[in-house]
Amino acid sequence: MNVAQAPRFEFYLTKKHFEGRPVFTWPKDQWESIAGQGKQLALMDVTSTPMRGVASEAPILACVAEQYASADAKISIYRYDDEDVQTPFNKDSYKVLKGETLKSIPNLPELAVACGTCADTNMYQFFNQNVFLVKEEPGDDHWLAKLPDSVQVLIEQR
Repeated sequence: MNVAQAPRFEFYLTKKHFEGRPVFTWPKDQWESIAGQGKQLALMDVTSTPMRGVASEAPILACVAEQYASADAKISIYRYDDEDVQTPFNKDSYKVLKGETLKSIPNLPELAVACGTCADTNMYQFFNQNVFLVKEEPGDDHWLAKLPDSVQVLIEQR
């Protein structure tokens, strides 16, 4: 299988479209092999993902994937930070954008030109072969006093 590349588009997504937030590209077949179904959480190994660098920053307690519907999914990484005494559990979230979502951008041809490429067969193949992980801004659930029960149960069942 021919693996499509779109480095200019990836760079543009990170720097312009998502305002400098990290965007990781991950082969779609790898994502689908671990993605949670429905509202079920699926435990995953963060070191086998494009977000593996976070494992070098702090002890990782859990990394879970959750798929809400065919187009919406999220990965949450729970790590321990002993500097946050009252709320030592930190949750980092990544929105999972499927290629189908990006292909449906109304002004995709103009967006492609803006990043120095074009919306051609290679780009559409690139979208079909990958998912895109966009780091979300920390929310109200970023600093936690304890791990959520659903994550604790998932870890214990492992």
